Amino acid sequence: MLPVGRSKMRNALSGLIFFTISISSSAQGPTITSVLGAGDYNDAASVGIPRGSIFVIEGSGLANSAVSAATLPLPTTLSGVTVRIWDAPVGGNAVAVCPLWYASPGQVNAILPSSLLAGQYYVSMIAAGLETGRLPILAINGRFAPFSRGGQGFGPAVVQQYEGSTGPLLNQLTTPAHPGSILVLWGTGLGALPSGSDADASPPQTIRSDVTVYVDGLPTTLLYAGRAPTLPGVDQINFALPAGVKPRCFVPLQVITAGTPSTIETLSVSSDSSTCPSEFDLAPSSLATLDAGGVARAAVLRMTSETNHNDGTIQQSAEAWTAEYDSSYLGVLALGATTTSANEAPTCSRNPVARTYGRNTSAAIAVPIITGPSGCSWTFVTTGPLIEGSPSPGCTASGFAFGGSLSTVSGAFPPPRASNAIGTVASQRTTQGLTVSWNASASQTDEVILTIGSSFTPIVLFGTSQTKSALFSCQVSPASSPFTFSPSDLTWPMQYATADPVSMYLTTTTDQVFPASDQVDFVLVRTVNSALATTPVP
Repeated sequence: MLPVGRSKMRNALSGLIFFTISISSSAQGPTITSVLGAGDYNDAASVGIPRGSIFVIEGSGLANSAVSAATLPLPTTLSGVTVRIWDAPVGGNAVAVCPLWYASPGQVNAILPSSLLAGQYYVSMIAAGLETGRLPILAINGRFAPFSRGGQGFGPAVVQQYEGSTGPLLNQLTTPAHPGSILVLWGTGLGALPSGSDADASPPQTIRSDVTVYVDGLPTTLLYAGRAPTLPGVDQINFALPAGVKPRCFVPLQVITAGTPSTIETLSVSSDSSTCPSEFDLAPSSLATLDAGGVARAAVLRMTSETNHNDGTIQQSAEAWTAEYDSSYLGVLALGATTTSANEAPTCSRNPVARTYGRNTSAAIAVPIITGPSGCSWTFVTTGPLIEGSPSPGCTASGFAFGGSLSTVSGAFPPPRASNAIGTVASQRTTQGLTVSWNASASQTDEVILTIGSSFTPIVLFGTSQTKSALFSCQVSPASSPFTFSPSDLTWPMQYATADPVSMYLTTTTDQVFPASDQVDFVLVRTVNSALATTPVP
C-alpha cells in the first residue's frame, strides 16, 4: 500500500510511513471539494500538479468503502471510482483517466498521467455511476514535494539513512543522521516518466538532473533523483549529508526542482551515536515520546520590537501562550530562529501552513504572565499614534513569569532598530520576474525576508466579506541584493486582483530556553528585533 493521505499514521512498503484522512460520506451523491498535490497539499489549480505525480482529491460520497490498490499495474477503477481529466470545464473531451492508489468515501489518491502536456485541465470523478462536477487543475513539469512523517506537509520529512553496512534506518529524533551519511528522501513530483507506464513499477531511472537538495542551507551531493522502483508515482532523491551541517533535531531541508522550491521540512542530525541535540533542551526520553507520536508541553513568550522604515513608527508587542507540540509543530517552532548566511541558498514558501502555537492549547498549563510598569501584555505603539485600547506609551516588559513552580526570569523588549536600518528598497518587474533590491544595515545574524502577495475583498451588499490573499516569502542572505522572484514564483502570490507592496523584513531573532518544571517540558523566550520596509509592486 502507498501514501493514502495525511493524518492517521500507517506502515507501508519498504518501511516508509504514509497517512490517510477520514471524511464522512454524503447521501446526496459524490462531490469533490478540493484537489491537492500529495506531500505538500498545495492547491492544484493555482500551484499545480506535476505530471506523473500523486495527487489527492477530497470530497464526500466518493467511494463505497476504503480500498487500497493491491497489485500492479494500478487500476483506473477502484471501489467504484474512476478519475477523469478533461480539456474544458463543460463539455469538451476526456483526455485521460488516472491510475488509482487509494479510494475512500472522503479521499481518492491518483496519479496524473505523464502523457499530459503542461497546461490547464479539469478533473472529475465517476462514483457509483454518478459523475461529479469538474474542478480546475494546472499540470506542471515538476515540483518535488517531500512526504512528511506527520502527514501535514511540514515537519520531519520521510528520510531513510544508510551508514556503512547499516540501513536502511528511518531518520528520527532518536535515530539521527550523521555527516557523510547517504540519505534517501521520499516524495512525489519530480516529473513525467520518460518511458513506461505510470500505473506500473518503474525501473530505476533518473527523471531530471536540475534538482538541488539543501540541508541547513548547504547544497548536497546529488546521487539519484528518479522514480522509486515498485512504487508508481513515488520519487526518491538520494544524496550525501554535508559535513558542515550543525547537529540538532530540526535541521531545515528543502528541494529546488528546476528553480521551484519545495516546502521546508526537517531532518535530525547528530555528530555522534546519541540522540540529536535538542534546540529546546529536551531529554532523550522526551525525544522518544515525540518519535512515538507524543507531544512536548511548552510555555512560550515572544517579544517583538519593529521599526517601520516608511514612517519611523516603532511598534512593540508581546505574546505569551502554552501549547502541546508534536514533532511537526515543534519543527516549525524551531525553524523560527533559522538564519541564512551569505553563502546559503534562499528558502522560500507559500502561505505558511503551520501555526507556531502547536497542536492544541492545554488548559492545564499556566499561561505565562508578562510583568512591567504598566503590565504590558498586548500590542502597543511607543512612537506615533496609539492603537486604540493599548497600554500607555513607554511601557516595557521588565520581567516574565510562568506561574506555578516555574522560576521568574528577567528580560525586556529588544531595543528598536533605527528607522534607517534599511536604507532603500525598490522593485522592478521584467519578463524575467520581479527584482527586489535593497541597501540594508545588516549583520550576518540578521534574516532578510521578502514577501510578495496580492489580495481581493469582494464587494457585498449584505453580510460580511472575507478578504482572500496569497503570499510568497523568501528568506535570503542580507548580502544577496538584488534578489529576483522568477515568473513561476509570481503565479501563486499574484493571483488576486489587488497587488500588495513587496515587504522586506530585516530581523534578528534570539531564543532563550529556561529550565522546565512539572508543568512544562521547556520554557522558550523569543525576542525579535526587526525593521520593515515596503515598495509598490510595479
